[in-house]
Amino acid sequence: MYSSLRAVNYWLHYNKNIFGKDLHIHSVPCAVCDTKQRVTQLMIPGQTRCPTSDCSIEYIGLLMSEYEHSPGNTEDFSGASRRSAGQYICVDDHAESVRGPTGGGGGANLHFVRAGCDVESLGALSNCPPYRSDKSALSCVVCSK
Repeated sequence: MYSSLRAVNYWLHYNKNIFGKDLHIHSVPCAVCDTKQRVTQLMIPGQTRCPTSDCSIEYIGLLMSEYEHSPGNTEDFSGASRRSAGQYICVDDHAESVRGPTGGGGGANLHFVRAGCDVESLGALSNCPPYRSDKSALSCVVCSK
């Protein structure tokens, strides 16, 4: 039995132009943050600044992940289809897409991440600040040192 390697797509249904261009259902390119002089890299969700002055900002972006409610995955206590989000990634404010056909193929879809600060929510963040519990996407920063 094998797993399949498939495309990852931006799923920006309600925010199609958030990156300054329509990337909805466009394929996400592979990217690597490579620094020559710095050995430590850190992605910080909910921030647009690095924690100390000896860190350098590589880029600022928006936090994204595969959607946490996907059909065909594990069920929660209510019987609803639910799975936790996969790896969180910081997508550069100047996001790009791969040329060619868009969407389809059954790959993963990246969605914006927002803070779950509601105390009644299952798995709510216990200490929300600096995150805000609203419908806006969380910012993020990638720092190196």
